[in-house]
Amino acid sequence: MAFIFTNLNPAMKKIVLTLFLFIFVLGAWAQQKKLTINQAVTARGIYPQSMRLTGWQPETNYVSYIDNNELQLKSATSGSAKKAVGLTGLNVALTAHDIKELKRFPSITWLSSKRFSFKHLSQLIVYDLNRKAIEEPIAYHQSAKNFDLNDKSGMLAYTVG
Repeated sequence: MAFIFTNLNPAMKKIVLTLFLFIFVLGAWAQQKKLTINQAVTARGIYPQSMRLTGWQPETNYVSYIDNNELQLKSATSGSAKKAVGLTGLNVALTAHDIKELKRFPSITWLSSKRFSFKHLSQLIVYDLNRKAIEEPIAYHQSAKNFDLNDKSGMLAYTVG
């Protein structure tokens, strides 16, 4: 760095020195708040806000996420967001099939641009956004893993153990 600085003309030296001092002073001044160990570990107010992303809605330019127990769709082009369905809407659809209500919005897997699935009480449930209803739930064994839903036949394959 010294070699580069010595090869500069006097005007450039002043600019580089001023810029260096400006950055140094701002860096030292920016870190004014001091935290205790307890605050750094337990204070929720200093953590960044997190989102429960569910992924891209298939065949669209929308990214989906869960916020305040609602499935939101946000356009990648315009940035506008819209509500797809809320916890209340899911619970109405579940009670129509005599299935116990959810306490919070579940993690979902998109099947198409208008349908997603989620697991609840040993059942795979498919929700249709157009109809605002669930399809016939598919029951599975409690110790089932590695799910694979055939969307055309409505059959569910899984392993047990």
